[in-house]
Amino acid sequence: MKKIIIFLFSIMLITCCNSQNKQDDLYPIKMNNGKYGYINSVGKVIIEPKFYYALDFSEGLAAIREKGYYGYIDKTGQFVIPPNFEDAGKFKDGIAIVTTKEDKKVYINTKGEMIDIKLEQYYKLNKFNEGLSIIKTKNGFGYIDTKGNVVVSPQYKTAYNFENGLALVSKNGTNFGYINKSGKYVIEPKYYIATSFSNGLAAVKDSGFKTKFLNKEGKEVLEIKSSYTCDNFSEGLAIFYEEGKGYGYVNKNGDIVIKPNSKFETLMSFKEGVARFSTKNEVGYIDKNGKILFKISKDYFLGYVSNGMIPFYKRRERLSQSRYGFMNIRGEVKVKPQYKEVEPFKGNLARIHLSQGFNGYYVYINKEGNVIEPKKY
Repeated sequence: MKKIIIFLFSIMLITCCNSQNKQDDLYPIKMNNGKYGYINSVGKVIIEPKFYYALDFSEGLAAIREKGYYGYIDKTGQFVIPPNFEDAGKFKDGIAIVTTKEDKKVYINTKGEMIDIKLEQYYKLNKFNEGLSIIKTKNGFGYIDTKGNVVVSPQYKTAYNFENGLALVSKNGTNFGYINKSGKYVIEPKYYIATSFSNGLAAVKDSGFKTKFLNKEGKEVLEIKSSYTCDNFSEGLAIFYEEGKGYGYVNKNGDIVIKPNSKFETLMSFKEGVARFSTKNEVGYIDKNGKILFKISKDYFLGYVSNGMIPFYKRRERLSQSRYGFMNIRGEVKVKPQYKEVEPFKGNLARIHLSQGFNGYYVYINKEGNVIEPKKY
């Protein structure tokens, strides 16, 4: 009996935590008083509308505009970083890119302190990933840490973000290899096509007819025959192309899970258990067994799935005449095409644009297509 009680309590705790996580999604919205605040997924006002403009939360902070300048608030609506910036971006790895009153782009931390980059001259700033950011100088690309220290000297013609502790780089733009966070080659630059690491594997090519998959030590753990494509695994499956037969998918053992089909002109990586495909006349989605979930005429554009919802519109001579709607992964229309602009679903809501005269405004809809109105204003 005691074990049953503990088990039930654990289930209740997990359910409560999941419910709390869902409630933590906050959405910026302009309310009837002309100011921006934040609502939750059912329209309840969580942060009162008192800001001139507001952006999404990232890492617990959101950029808002007040009295002509941007600052950052927490999820209680209190200022953590005062509004002193001309522009402000989202936080990633505890660092955000902002524009100062002197029109200079700089890094700041979550305390609002500017990060001094230890370089005499540099160009565009990039977002951080795994604690490092790509920096460009006249000598090429290198990497800095969150304190502004140069940890890998600028020397590369091509450089990508660190993923799984390794970064894909090339000094000549032709031969690609992988370095660690000290700048040491872990995998020598001998591949002419390569992908960043994902879930411990990277896809590479050193010849035109095979794709190899490397682990983080550079060991080849899998090799498949594949022309044209060099795609990494996504949700356990990778795309391959077999001459004369077409595109298909293999698993991490190299087993063909979805047989190549010459009817497929394109296949995309799996996301949320489904993948987009196109044939000569149709576009649609398949599941991981290769079953076609739905297909429609190429007269329609299909976007990427987000939280089970797929944006679509009917192609017209002018894109400005097209209107977006949403369907689910079975191809059932849940939101009729009527919106000029839509964004992917974040949690249970998607931001959409409602036209009003020459302008318009943004609101949110749920997965049934209902407009979510703030429940207090």
